[in-house]
Amino acid sequence: MSDLLLDVELSLRQLNVFNSLFTVGLVLLTVVILPPIFSRYVRRTTMWFAFMGSWWLYCVSGLLLVGHQLGPDPPFGICLVQATLIHSVPTLATIAGVCFIVDLYCTLRVSLLRSYWIPMKRTPMFLGLIAVSFLGLSLLPLGIGLQDHTTVNRVQNMFCHINTGLPTLVGAILSGWSIVIAIAAEIAAGIMLWRLRSTLSPSEKKSSPESDAQPIARGMLIRILSFSLFTVLGLILSAIMLFHFDDTQIQGNYLLPVLPILVAIMFGAQKDIILGWRFWRHDSKAAQVGAV
Repeated sequence: MSDLLLDVELSLRQLNVFNSLFTVGLVLLTVVILPPIFSRYVRRTTMWFAFMGSWWLYCVSGLLLVGHQLGPDPPFGICLVQATLIHSVPTLATIAGVCFIVDLYCTLRVSLLRSYWIPMKRTPMFLGLIAVSFLGLSLLPLGIGLQDHTTVNRVQNMFCHINTGLPTLVGAILSGWSIVIAIAAEIAAGIMLWRLRSTLSPSEKKSSPESDAQPIARGMLIRILSFSLFTVLGLILSAIMLFHFDDTQIQGNYLLPVLPILVAIMFGAQKDIILGWRFWRHDSKAAQVGAV
């Protein structure tokens, strides 16, 4: 009897840590997303919102089973919805991240090289790709779960998933290709910036006023590179999260809510977002950096 009580107490502690981490991630992401929505001094691109929104949905999906994580099996509908999101949202985050990085690369190329062949209205194409990918990724586990209810299981009293390997395999393949594309865009951006390093130097820019290349602020450059490099890290970690942990390796599941917390800290630690919450001061204008 004492062993059973100890097991229940351990399960409750583990569950509280798991849910608390997801809640912290959800709150932090909300804090980061709200200033660009409501403050006229904080601007972000549509792809930024798509990227951050995918992580917000990631946190929501991890909390759907709250109240049904212990005791009898949860209602099948809730369990199936969470299993669908658990298998689709991590890959959605990788695809949204790739679109964000490629969009940043296109912005850099237009700013530095005046590459007019890059479509200016590329955002609808990226959003369409994200939407179609999410729909396809969701239909696969949803169809498997509806066809065979026994494939929908609660894992370690934490969340529901599909216990077949097909959704994981498809997600891993798509995430792998996304990472390859993201790294390729990073390399291309690095080569372009290295070749145009003199253009980015204020002193050399002054000495050659006839240059056709458009100057770009160093702050914007550092910000874009840090954003995109961290996104690549996020893509790699998201792909790792797609693989099922062994049912006895409960510690691995704690990694699931850590990534959105890191994303919120990295993308929220910006002066304009922090000052955007100073709503009681009308003069708290932060320097806007390219509306990244």
